[in-house]
Parts: sequence; structure tokens; C-alpha cells
Amino acid sequence: MAREQSVLLDAGDIFPAIEVPTVGGQLLKMPADLAAKWTAIIIYRGDW
Repeated sequence: MAREQSVLLDAGDIFPAIEVPTVGGQLLKMPADLAAKWTAIIIYRGDW
């Protein structure tokens, strides 16, 4: 699968602003809602 519009981030790059729905029905606004020095983001895509 080609990812022509994907942008790879390097260490120190600013995370792009995106909004993701949570399991609880809320909206997570990244990176604003995760304003910490270190953050790990794990996206589980469901059953493969």
C-alpha cells in the first residue's frame, strides 16, 4: 500500500494537530491534550 501523503517525523519534530475519537465517545485533540515532556501514542486498529 503506497503512502504518498504520509510524513515521517524525526526526533524533536512537532506532532501534527489531529483529533481522534476515544472509546468513551470523547474527542482527543493531539498534541494539546497530551501536553507532557514524553508521550507514547498507541493506536490499536482492531482485529487484523
